[in-house]
Amino acid sequence: MKQRTHLLWFALVLIVPLFASAQTLVLDDYAHSSSQYLNNLVAADSSSAAFLAGTRVYVLRKDGQYLFNGPMSTYQGKPMVFTVDPTDAGYSNAGLNPECYGVLSSSKKLPGYFIQMQNGGKVELHNINISGYRCGDAGGSDSLIGYQQGVIVGFGTAGGIGRLIVDGCVLHGVNGNHLRTDGIVDSVIVTNTIFGDMGNVNPSNFGAGKGFDLRDVDIVYCKIQNCTFINAQDRIIRHYQSKNPIHNLIFDHNTVVNCMGYHGFLSLGKVDSTGTGILQITNNLFVDHFALGADTAYIRQVEFSDPGEYDALHNPRMAWVLTNRNDAANWNIQNNYYAITDSGAAVRSLKASDGYIPRAYTTQEDPFLTWNMNKVLAAKGKDTTATFIKVKVEMASVPPLMTTMIRWVYTPRTTAMTLTGTYVDPYYNGTGVNGGVTIPYNLSTYGDGKQKNGGDQFFKNSLIPSLSGVFALDYNRKSLEWYAYYPYESLLGVGNVLNCSYKSSINLQSAGTDGKTIGDTRWTWTGFVAGVNATFSASKTSIDFGTVNTNQTKKDSTVVTNSSAVALAITSVTSSNTVFTVTPTTATVAAGGSQKFYITFAPTASGTQNGKIVFADNTAEIHDTISVTGNGNVTSVGNLSIAIPTVYQLHENYPNPFNPSTTIQYDLPKQSIVTLKVYSLLGQEIATLVNDDQAAGYHQTVWMGKDNSGKLVSSGVYIVRMFAKADGSANESFTQIKKMLMLK
Repeated sequence: MKQRTHLLWFALVLIVPLFASAQTLVLDDYAHSSSQYLNNLVAADSSSAAFLAGTRVYVLRKDGQYLFNGPMSTYQGKPMVFTVDPTDAGYSNAGLNPECYGVLSSSKKLPGYFIQMQNGGKVELHNINISGYRCGDAGGSDSLIGYQQGVIVGFGTAGGIGRLIVDGCVLHGVNGNHLRTDGIVDSVIVTNTIFGDMGNVNPSNFGAGKGFDLRDVDIVYCKIQNCTFINAQDRIIRHYQSKNPIHNLIFDHNTVVNCMGYHGFLSLGKVDSTGTGILQITNNLFVDHFALGADTAYIRQVEFSDPGEYDALHNPRMAWVLTNRNDAANWNIQNNYYAITDSGAAVRSLKASDGYIPRAYTTQEDPFLTWNMNKVLAAKGKDTTATFIKVKVEMASVPPLMTTMIRWVYTPRTTAMTLTGTYVDPYYNGTGVNGGVTIPYNLSTYGDGKQKNGGDQFFKNSLIPSLSGVFALDYNRKSLEWYAYYPYESLLGVGNVLNCSYKSSINLQSAGTDGKTIGDTRWTWTGFVAGVNATFSASKTSIDFGTVNTNQTKKDSTVVTNSSAVALAITSVTSSNTVFTVTPTTATVAAGGSQKFYITFAPTASGTQNGKIVFADNTAEIHDTISVTGNGNVTSVGNLSIAIPTVYQLHENYPNPFNPSTTIQYDLPKQSIVTLKVYSLLGQEIATLVNDDQAAGYHQTVWMGKDNSGKLVSSGVYIVRMFAKADGSANESFTQIKKMLMLK
C-alpha cells in the first residue's frame, strides 16, 4: 500500500514545466523539412545523448502538418514527449495546434500507431492533434477511412512500467482504440482533449471503437477530466475482465456525444477494494451516450459479465457503469446529466411491425449502475436516484447520431435494406465547397441481425461507388480539422465545426459540484431549450398555521412533484414575509421525482400574518407560489405555562436528507445546560452546535454541514446527540439522538 500511495502522489505532480530540465528539439513539418516523415525525424534523433538520457522533448511548430508513415517505437523505456512552444506564432501566424497524419507506407499500409511503446516508458502529448489517416480537407483521401485499424498511443506487454499524459490534444480516426495499455502503466492522465471517430466495422467489429482500452493492467491513478468524446461504436473505457484494479479513477467534467455503446459505456472491471481509493464519476454530460440501449442480445451481453448480475433470461445484465462485485469500493457518483435526443428515442423504439428486431426493454430506461454499486452507495447514505439526471439538450454543432448503423443492427439478416442518401466529403465546414465531392447513392443490402462480426459482407455491400473504403452504413465521420477548429472558425473564415456548447432544460452553467459548467468546461451553457418545460405540482398550494405564540415556531411542509420527462430545476425559493421561512432554497427534482420543502412560521407580534412562498424554476416564466397565513399571539405572564414544553425532546431535523444546511429543533421544560453535537457513524465527533446554559422553551439551531474546523463534510449519515441537564439538579438529565443524511 505504501508503494501505491507514493505512486499516487507521484502521479498527482506529474505535470511539471516541460522545459525545466528537458533538452528540446524543434522539428519542422513535412513541407519545411524536405518532405521528411515525423517518425523518421525522431528515429534520426534516437541515438542522441538527450534521447538516450531520457530528457528529450520534441517541439512541433504551430500551423504545421506532420506526416508519419510508420509508428514511433522505443524499446528501452525511453520517454516520448511532444509539445509546442507557447510563444510560437506558427508557420501561418494562425497559432493553431500542429497536425499529425498517418499516410501510406511504401507497402501501401497505414501506420496503425502514432506511438508504440515497449518496456514501459513515459508518453506525453501536449497541444498536438493526431489522426490515423490523412483525409478530406488535409489533402488526403477519404477512401482510407475503412482501412485504418490501430491505436494512436499503445503500451505493449513487454517489461517496464508506462505512464501516459495527454493534455490539450485532438485524437482522431483510428478504428481500434485511441489509447491502449496492454502493458502495466502506473498512471493515465488525460485532460482537455477531444476524441473523435472511434471504430469501424469493415476492418474490425462493433467491439472496436473505444476511447481507452486499458485491458488487464494495474493502474494506480486514472484521471479523465475536461474531455469530449464524439462518435464511438463501443465503450469510452474498457477494463473488462481485469485481474488487476484501477486503484483511483476520476471521470469528471467530460462530454460524451453519439456513443453507440455496443459493449457498454464505462466498463471498469476490477477497481479498488480497500476503501481508500478515489472512485469518482461526477459533473459529466452525456448525449445519446448508450444509443443502442439495454437489450437481451447475448453477443452484446457477454461483455457485461463482470458484475455477475443477470437479467430475466439469465444473460448478463446491462448497465452504463460496470465493475466487479465490490462491497468496499468508495464510490462518488453524482451530478451527472444525460439526454436522449429525438433521434436517439426513435431508434430505441424500433418496432417489429416495421420490420425490426425490437429492443427488449423499449418501455424502460437503461440501468445506470449495477445492483451492487447501488447497494454500496445506499449503504453510505448516498442518493442512488441522483447519480444521473435526465435533461433535454440541444448542442450547437455535433454530427448526427449513427441512426442508420443502429437500424442496421436491429434489422434481421434476412430483411433487405434500401440505403438512399448523399455522401459529402467531411470537410471542416461540412459543405464540400472547398474542393470536396458530393455523391448521391442508392444501394441495397441486408440487415445485421444483432451480430458483431467484423468485415461483414452485408456491411461491405453498402460501399459507395467510386469511394473505396466509404460505406453508407457507417456513422457520420468528420475530419481532424472539423474537430479541432473551434473556436478558430471565425479567424479561418469557416463555420459548422465541432461546438458542444449547449442549451438545456435546466440551468447547468454553474451546476457542477465545483461551481463550473456541467460537462467539458471548455464548452458553455447558452440557455434553455425552447418549448421544453418541466412540471411543478405542489401537494399543498396554501398553508394555515393557525395561532402560534410569539416565543414559539411551527412548521409544515409541501411536496413538489415533477411528473415530466425532464428535470425540474428550482433555482430559488423565497418568502414575501420574513416570519415565514423555507428550506431548502434550491433543488433539482429528477424526472418523475419529488422534493419536500419545510415552511416555518415564527411570529414576532400579535395579529394575522400573510405571505407567499415563491418558487423560481424552469417550468414557466410565471413563478409558482404557495399562500401562507398564521396568527401571532403575544405570550403574557398569565399564559406562560402553555408556551413552555412539558418534556425534553430532540425533534427530527428538517430537511432530511439535506444539502448543505438543516434545522434542528429541541424542547427544554426547564432551564438547562445543553450540548448538541454531531458525530459520524463511527462515533467520531464532527461538530459542536450548542454548548450553553439555556432557558426553558422551544429552541432551534442550524447545522451548515461543516465540521469544527469549518470544512464542509462529505455525503453520508451523521448522528446528532442532545444532552441536557436541568440547572441545580444533581440527577435530572436527558439524552437523545437522531440520524441525519447529507447528500451532495
